[in-house]
Amino acid sequence: MKEYEQAKPIGYIFELNLFKQATSEYFFTQELYKVLIETVSYLLIMSNHVTVNEQGVISGRNRNEAILLGLLNRVCRISKGFFSEIVNQRIDTCFILGRSISESAVNLVYLIKKNDPKLFDDFVTYSLKYEKDLLIKIEKNIKDRGETLPIENRMISSINLTFKKSLINPSTIALNKRKPWGDSIYNRFKESGLADLYPAIFSNMSNSVHGNWQDLLLNDLKYDNGSYFLKDHSQRVRPQPLFAISILLQHTGIIYAQDQLSECNEKEDIIKRLVELYNISERIDGLHEEFLNR
Repeated sequence: MKEYEQAKPIGYIFELNLFKQATSEYFFTQELYKVLIETVSYLLIMSNHVTVNEQGVISGRNRNEAILLGLLNRVCRISKGFFSEIVNQRIDTCFILGRSISESAVNLVYLIKKNDPKLFDDFVTYSLKYEKDLLIKIEKNIKDRGETLPIENRMISSINLTFKKSLINPSTIALNKRKPWGDSIYNRFKESGLADLYPAIFSNMSNSVHGNWQDLLLNDLKYDNGSYFLKDHSQRVRPQPLFAISILLQHTGIIYAQDQLSECNEKEDIIKRLVELYNISERIDGLHEEFLNR
C-alpha cells in the first residue's frame, strides 16, 4: 500500500492510571473519541488501497467489490460529521449520524460473511424500486398524453443510466415485493455476529432518526411537576454510544481487511492494530462502568 507508514495515525496510548484518576464522565468520552479517530483512520487507509496492473495502471473493481468499497468509504465519509458533533457535544445529531454509520458497517460485514451474489443483487435492486416505479409512471403519462415532454426524456435517460451502471435490468425488479433485502436490519446484525450491539446502536439511535417520543424527551423537552418545557441546550455526548460504534467499526475493519486486502503487505499490521483498539475499547467500557459505580 503506497506510503503506508506515512499514512498510519499516531497510536492511541492507554494509560490506566489516568482512568483511575478520572473525576468526570467526559474523560471517558474524550478517550473513546481518540480511539475512534484512530480506528476510522485505518478504515480510511483501507478504502484508499488500490491495485495496479503490470503497466502501473490502477485496476477497477467489479460491481460487488465496489459495493463493499463504497460502504467502507461511506462509513469514513459520514464519520467526519459524527466526529464534529462529538466535539460540539450534540448527542442528537451524533445518534442520527451514528445510526447511518452503523447500518453501512453492518451491511458491509453481512455481505462479506454471506458472500452470496444474489444478496449483492438484492442490495442494489432494493434501492432501485423507486426508480422503477417512477419509470412506470412516466411511461404511463406519456401514453395517456400521446406525447413526450422534454423533462420526461431527461428523466428516462437518467433512470436508464442508473440501471445500466447498476448492472440491473429494470424488468427484474418486482414492485410488489416490499420485503427488505437481507430479511431485516436485525437479521443482518444477527447474521454478522453483532446482535448484542443492535439495541445500543440501532434501536436506541433510531429514535433520533425518526423523532420519536424518546428523542423529544432526551433532546427537546424537560419535564417538571406535570408540565413540559423546551430545553435550552442539547444533551451531552456520553461514552456508551461511542463504545458501541467503536467496537463495531473495529470489527468491520478486521473483517474487511481479512477479505479484501489479500494482496496488501500491510494487512497483518492493520488487523493487529484494530484488534488492539478493540481490546482497548472493551477496557475503557469496563473502567467507565467502574467509574459509575464509585
